[in-house]
This record gives sequence, structure tokens and C-alpha cells, in this order.
Amino acid sequence: MLLPSGDETDVVELLAALRAALPRPTVAPSPAASPAASAPPGNDGIDPSLLARYQAAIQQAVLSKWTRPETVPLGARCKLVIRQLPGGEVMSAEVSSPCDYDEQGRRSIEAAVLKAQPLPHAGFEPVFNRTLIFTFTAQDR
Repeated sequence: MLLPSGDETDVVELLAALRAALPRPTVAPSPAASPAASAPPGNDGIDPSLLARYQAAIQQAVLSKWTRPETVPLGARCKLVIRQLPGGEVMSAEVSSPCDYDEQGRRSIEAAVLKAQPLPHAGFEPVFNRTLIFTFTAQDR
């Protein structure tokens, strides 16, 4: 359709009105585009159930390598600071406060962490942290 010259303003306004009337396609962000897409909102992108499974896997791995000394009562708790590399290789394991274990219990739990390496890591990458602050609870295997 040809418009007489001088009607360019009408054409621009007509095109603008047509564009405004047309539905705009919406693009939803893909799950891979957002690192926290699978984690519940409000948890800094961390899936609390995955974190709980990770903690349980570490507890089990260490427990399987630990022989509880007679001097450490069942249920006694000890805070550990574990430094690890990606892949679960343990760089250090140190007892921190509070720890209800005696010196023998402290040395034995540190040694058990080192023996348990590599710590669980496959499937836990979203919650992996190089420094873990972990409270170990004494129990028998």
C-alpha cells in the first residue's frame, strides 16, 4: 500500500500502534542459566536437603574409619575444622572448641578424617566447601 507523501508521521504512528498491540513472546530463563535454579529461594542457592545428605555422608565416612576410644562416651560431640580440595582430598583436620573428647579421642577423630579421604564429593558439588566446620557425634559403627 502506498501512502501519499507527507503521511510518514501517520505510518510511524501506525507501526508503533501495531507493535504495541501484538503479543510479545516471553522467554523463560532456562534452569541451566541460573546457578540457584534448583535450590529453594531464600537459602543462598543451597539445597538444605542436599546439604543434610552431604553432612550425613561425611559423618558415615569418618565413622567407618574411627574406632571410638573407651574414654569417649556415646553421644559426645566434637567440633572439627576440615580443609579439603575439590574431589574430597583432606588437607587438614583439626579439633576445635567445643569438643567433649579427651586428648586420645581428639587425636583419633582427626586421624579418622584423614583415613576417610577422599571424603564424599560426587553429587555434592553444589554444597561443596573447601573448609567444613563439622560437629561429629560419637557413636559405634
